[in-house]
Amino acid sequence: MIQIDDIGVLYTAPADDTPPVALPGYHVNTTHPVAEWAAYKVTPATPRRVFGGIPTHFYTFADEADYEAHLATADLDPPVVVVPQSVTIRQGCQALEAAGLLADVEAAIAAAPRYVQIDWERATSIDRAWPTLAVLQAALGLTDAQIDALFIEADTL
Repeated sequence: MIQIDDIGVLYTAPADDTPPVALPGYHVNTTHPVAEWAAYKVTPATPRRVFGGIPTHFYTFADEADYEAHLATADLDPPVVVVPQSVTIRQGCQALEAAGLLADVEAAIAAAPRYVQIDWERATSIDRAWPTLAVLQAALGLTDAQIDALFIEADTL
């Protein structure tokens, strides 16, 4: 379930004797993206409030009534996608091949220190917290989200 932090109206920081000024819009943060609110998503350079330890998604609506109208029709209980913490080497290699990354992984392994090569060659599974995976992720410049997507795909194979 998506958690919502109704911020409401944000104000500028007071400066000297200048009182705060209301910023336009009604501001809301969520723990997950709300598909129906994509047009209202913003990316503040310095967010005022975020969820601790959870990615925060920021939205600005025209006003509170606009937000309430969109809240009434939003799907705030989207299906939960669980990232598997382990897949077999076969599943992992098939997902990498389907993504066009297997040749790059093999090249990265060939260029890696011998302990990484031994680890990959003798592994029976790929674990999300595996140090060798971290080495390969860095070598290929993949984000955590891309690795998660590969694990999700591999789990279906």
